Amino acid sequence: MKVFIIGMVMIALLTVMAMFPPGTERVDTKRVLVPAKVYCGDTLNGICSRTAIEHGDVREDLREITEVVRRQNNIQDADVIQPGRILLIELEVPKGAGK
Repeated sequence: MKVFIIGMVMIALLTVMAMFPPGTERVDTKRVLVPAKVYCGDTLNGICSRTAIEHGDVREDLREITEVVRRQNNIQDADVIQPGRILLIELEVPKGAGK
């Protein structure tokens, strides 16, 4: 009897998950370029993370943002960025975002 109940619960959960899969919500976005100044002690990951959070980037993987910024700003070594440099960071934000 317990096996039957557990089986029915699993079937019900799988049915609900099939009807409403996680992460299928699509948000209309736009790409924006945001300047970010490098300060002493900053890392490329830190700058990208801070800027993405501040401006509401919708991507979940920070590595994608960091890699695009590295390529677009011609950064050979992500561990060596000079303070005072202005980086252009391309973000993907919701179309209605005010920033």
